Amino acid sequence: MAPLICLIVVTVLCEIVRHLVHSGYVHDFADSVRLGLAAMFVLTGIAHFNKMKDDLVRMVPDWIPNPSAAVFVTGIVEFAGAGLLLIRGIAPYVAAGFVAFLLAIFPANVKAAQTGAKIGGRKVMGIVPRGLIQLIFIAACALVAARHY
Repeated sequence: MAPLICLIVVTVLCEIVRHLVHSGYVHDFADSVRLGLAAMFVLTGIAHFNKMKDDLVRMVPDWIPNPSAAVFVTGIVEFAGAGLLLIRGIAPYVAAGFVAFLLAIFPANVKAAQTGAKIGGRKVMGIVPRGLIQLIFIAACALVAARHY
């Protein structure tokens, strides 16, 4: 839930700044979402390297050969992608990549929901709410990606 809250709060704050300050960096709603996604992916990336790392390793589906390496690599992808989302000209391509990334990691969400896993000591949500939240993230990425077209 924290990543969703982060996405919403940062997007709303960027929208407020955009309307009050008229900065040259945040031109439209897609820019606000882009910055919200960047913040969200930094937040989720942090979990791959702090005390929640072991919880994430347990979420990795059994068919992935090295769960620890998968968590490490996906954390790096989230940090790198968050940074690249800050570059307006390539952000649509990065966001399109994140759509594929979010689809690729969804089996970990399924496993977590099915096994009643805990992340940071809290039981994860069921598959339906997790799936809906994942769809929101995918839609946000798709919105930023669509700017290119």
